Amino acid sequence: MNLSDVNWDATRFGFDLAQTIFMAGVAIYVWWTNRSRATKKSIEEVDAHIEKVASAFDKRVNVIERRVHSVEKDLSHLPSHDELAALHEKVNGVANTMNQVQGELSGINRTLNLINEFLINKKER
Repeated sequence: MNLSDVNWDATRFGFDLAQTIFMAGVAIYVWWTNRSRATKKSIEEVDAHIEKVASAFDKRVNVIERRVHSVEKDLSHLPSHDELAALHEKVNGVANTMNQVQGELSGINRTLNLINEFLINKKER
């Protein structure tokens, strides 16, 4: 084959076409790599944010658990409904007894006043 028989225009066109295809492939590879890198960076940022939020959430849950435990501990020492009902009955009993004592004292006071009046009247006669 002779160099003069070669169609240089077609060869140049083929070489330019191969170069264009290669450059398009490189451009697609770079675009895809950058896209993957950006996606990976976004995922890492989201992961870091989720870890930060989860850590804050865990701390908040721990505080709430301690407070609930403290409240449960305090509530365990309080009297039950049945114990309060029994105490209420006893207080009512004491109130009734006090009312009876007050009535009796009123009667005694009236009797003493009558005795005092009798004694005063007896001295005057």
